[in-house]
Amino acid sequence: MSEKKKKYYRGREPASRKLDLRSALLHKGYFDKDNNWNSLITISKHPGKIFRNRVEVLIFNNKNQIFLCKEKNYFRIPGGSVEKTIPNYQQVILEAKQEAKINIGNVKFSGIDYVRFFNKPFIAHDSSIYWDGVHNMVYTADYVSRYKGDVKSSLKDGHMLKYGKFYNIRDVYDYLKPEYKRVINKRFEQKRKYRSQSKDKQW
Repeated sequence: MSEKKKKYYRGREPASRKLDLRSALLHKGYFDKDNNWNSLITISKHPGKIFRNRVEVLIFNNKNQIFLCKEKNYFRIPGGSVEKTIPNYQQVILEAKQEAKINIGNVKFSGIDYVRFFNKPFIAHDSSIYWDGVHNMVYTADYVSRYKGDVKSSLKDGHMLKYGKFYNIRDVYDYLKPEYKRVINKRFEQKRKYRSQSKDKQW
């Protein structure tokens, strides 16, 4: 790893100090000190790069709305690292409960995935383990009810719990990531159905 990469240490410290990057990649991830699994992969079309492997979910209700959390200049959706011992669709269900406090059903992989590179590598605290970005697999699901159970503090997303809500697809379509638009178009089988009329909206 270059000296430049060594400068940026942030969280997710491995549970074992003996763990190095090679071992983490061999096992497709590692447990951190909070006992959370961090899934790591390489992708052939991005040689030399390491990604945290994640699932995300677009949650639809019966009013043709989707659940989103608005950040400064973009929207995000519930999601998290692929788990070591459970199927991805079950992890999607867990992420919806943990981050949005929502019970979901009819969970399906959209067939759409994408990568996002960081401006600088994320390096696990006090270790040689790092990743250059994230690989996201986008799922869809239907809203069932609000989840009233407890969530482990290290897994909570306070910002999403406070600001996440359902939006009319027509109102937010233009501001979504291209991959989310593709998922919506695919779900409704009409590529232009939820394209808003105005292209010059401002926040």
